[in-house]
Amino acid sequence: MPMPRAPIFRLPLLPAAMLLLVVASFCVAKTEVAELRISYTNSDPAFTKVLKRYSEQYDQNVNFEWLDQTDLRSRLLRASHAGELPHALIAAEDVLGVQQSIKFDEVPAGFALTESSDAQVFSLTKKAIRLTRGNQLVLYFNKSLTPKAPENWEALLNERPADQQDIELIGWSLLDMYWLIPFITSFNSQAELTPKEIIVSPHTFSAMSYVWSMIKQGVVKIDCGYTCYSDKFKSGKLVYTINGTWLYQEYKRALGENLGVALLPSLKNKPMRSYYSYMVTAR
Repeated sequence: MPMPRAPIFRLPLLPAAMLLLVVASFCVAKTEVAELRISYTNSDPAFTKVLKRYSEQYDQNVNFEWLDQTDLRSRLLRASHAGELPHALIAAEDVLGVQQSIKFDEVPAGFALTESSDAQVFSLTKKAIRLTRGNQLVLYFNKSLTPKAPENWEALLNERPADQQDIELIGWSLLDMYWLIPFITSFNSQAELTPKEIIVSPHTFSAMSYVWSMIKQGVVKIDCGYTCYSDKFKSGKLVYTINGTWLYQEYKRALGENLGVALLPSLKNKPMRSYYSYMVTAR
């Protein structure tokens, strides 16, 4: 389970050489295949350039496939059933939760990485190598639609979108637990929450009730998920959105100087604490 911490806005940069080392090391045992298939979920263009450099630098045919984090698990389960899993996967660490259905290989014994002063995290787990730490959720807003972000949900919900009928107030990935946890932390003052506390806690019920009230009021729509709301925000049809720091560069390209970033609004006079996770590579 990821741990709560205050959001940070300086995005972790993954040194190209280190990423190439990680990918290359995992692919050594697979070099007998005609084509290496590596799937990844990071949408940062700089990350994509690093992968392209790898395929150009090594004498190995490599097919890199980007997968949407939203349906990653279902895609992997279908691929596993069809015997078409990629040789390596670079994704958020919570993907390891499907290992009961997909048997990830253990990291080879004796595998070692040299720590770099530029690298935030390069620790090993049994099933994967942790690459970077981050992925906090933050509040993005469009400065052309609102001058600044509100400090609390009460103020945010009292706002009205611009006069245009096609402008919505806020949206996020409603059906993803990762987006619900910050609401739970506002109702629970504990520094950390165990999985059991999250599932059976009355604080979870309070958080879900609060979110459900926004759905009933039409503030957010349950049939518009991660990609839907992200596209609306990039096209200037959404005032606020809650999403991860991993999308900062993408939103910056879409909105330019109109992009604003802020802490998640407080709820009932309590701060919302975003959780963080690791990007890992597994096979």
